[in-house]
Formats: sequence, C-alpha cells, structure tokens
Amino acid sequence: MTGASGRDRTRGRGRSRSQRGITLIELLAAMTISLVISSLILVSWFALSGSYANTTKRGKTGDWARITTARMVREIRDVEQPPPAIAEGGIVRARPYYVVLFTTFNEAGNTSADTPPRLVMYRLYSNGELWRFHDADGSGSIAGVNITLESWPTISFPLDERTTGEGAQLMVENVVNSSNPSTASPTALFTYASYDDDGTFETAVDVRGTSVRAQIRAVEINLLLDMNPGKSPVYTHLRATAQLRNTR
Repeated sequence: MTGASGRDRTRGRGRSRSQRGITLIELLAAMTISLVISSLILVSWFALSGSYANTTKRGKTGDWARITTARMVREIRDVEQPPPAIAEGGIVRARPYYVVLFTTFNEAGNTSADTPPRLVMYRLYSNGELWRFHDADGSGSIAGVNITLESWPTISFPLDERTTGEGAQLMVENVVNSSNPSTASPTALFTYASYDDDGTFETAVDVRGTSVRAQIRAVEINLLLDMNPGKSPVYTHLRATAQLRNTR
C-alpha cells in the first residue's frame, strides 16, 4: 500500500507541473511583445498611407499645372486683334501676375475666320490660386472682375472675384511665385518679349500702353508650385514660351 501511494503522489505532482499554465510575468511579456509588434505594424501602415497620399496629391498638382501651362500657351498663341469697334490690341493687360487677352482658342466656331475672339484673363491670387476668367456672354468684357488693378510688387486682387467673375475657373493651387525666392524678390508669372521701334529685343514683366503692348511677340510663363504644402518646400518650376502667331 505504501508503494502504491507513493507512485500516486508522484504522478499527481507530475500532472500538476504539466497543467499549471502560464505565470503573470509570462503573460505580461507576451502582451508587451504583441504591443510592440502591433505598434510597428501601425506605424508602418500610417507611414505608407501618408506617403501614398502625398505622392498622389503631388501627382495631381503636377498634372493640373502641366494642363494649365499648356492651355495658357495655346490661348496666348491664338491671340487675335479684337473687332475694329474695340480700341484695343490683342493683349489688353500685360502684368506680372495676370494677363488679359483676346483669343479664339477653345471657342465655339473658332474654325471660321468670321468668329470674333473673346476676352480671357488669367490671374494669380495671394492665396496661391491661379484662376481663369472669360467673356461668356460675348459682351466684350469680363463681368465681376477689375482688369485694371495693379499687381507689382504686391498682389492685392480681391478674393471675391473668384465667385463673382464671369466664367471663373480654378486652374491650379499652391502657386508660390509671390514668395519664391523671397517675398522681397518674387518671380513674375508672365514675362513679355517684344521689339521696340528700332528693332531692339527686350523683355519686361509690366507692359503698358496699347501701342507698346501691340509690339509683344511672345509671353514667357514661369509657374512655381509647392508640391509639398505645409511641410518642407518642394518646388517645381514649369516654364514655357508662347509665340503670338496671329498678331505679327
């Protein structure tokens, strides 16, 4: 009896050791390891998501900038003289941050020589938005905007023009011409190339007077974009030149 009882007690102790489970320390260690692994996974996921969102946003901004630049080039290339009743040239205003012109590009019926050009304006606002306006009703003017405002060296165009301006259309955001390389030395969006009376080639960012504007032969576009707004600046410079082929 004594031997059997001893063997039973030995088997009981073996079963208790094999079925005792995990200790509190082991549980805490396992939870800590799981927490660290989960944190690393979440950090990696958020980083990848942010990188993807930033890349997508930068891609869209770049696409819209290229589309905008291409459209400005086409409309400037197709500048035409307005009807004789309008005492103006093909380019009505030639300023560093906005241009007003008569063009037939993208206008219904522009394949006909009898189709009069319509008035179009591109204007850069202080919040970095570049907008396009056009004479939608054929009145010969753009309602809701003032095309005579000054723009150099400061930009002070009324922001409410974006909602009141005729044919208003946002073209691209995050334009940083006014602050690059600095606010004291901004970069003009438009530069105008012309020949004076003696045939000398010259460029200017502000051209005034109907007869002087009539001598403009090309417009250089310099579009500076912040591709990473709110963070370290990542500038992209889009540059193009539009030759006025219909006013020579």
